[in-house]
Amino acid sequence: MTVLTDFLLARLADEEKALIDYCRGAAVPVTLATATHRVLKVDDGLAERVLAEIKAKRRIIERYLSQWEDAKAHPEDLASKGAVLALLGAVSDLALPYADHDDYTPAWPA
Repeated sequence: MTVLTDFLLARLADEEKALIDYCRGAAVPVTLATATHRVLKVDDGLAERVLAEIKAKRRIIERYLSQWEDAKAHPEDLASKGAVLALLGAVSDLALPYADHDDYTPAWPA
């Protein structure tokens, strides 16, 4: 993992917890396990969309980390290096909404 991916995964966990807490307040029985695997019916599908967005962002981060490991294992593979750079741009962009967070680093690639 990297500082950037650790930062993003922490922010996504914060958002997921906030949504689950909100759903609990709305009298929706939700646990972390069910929230990530089941459709929630709160605010006309808003909870479902937010959870899907969190899941999609995690998948982008996982793809970046996997490609990064592949590129390290095969340094001669230029295609892997190119994929890492492309995914790094996407992962860096995922951090932009958190620019006001104390742990955000403006020097992360953009």
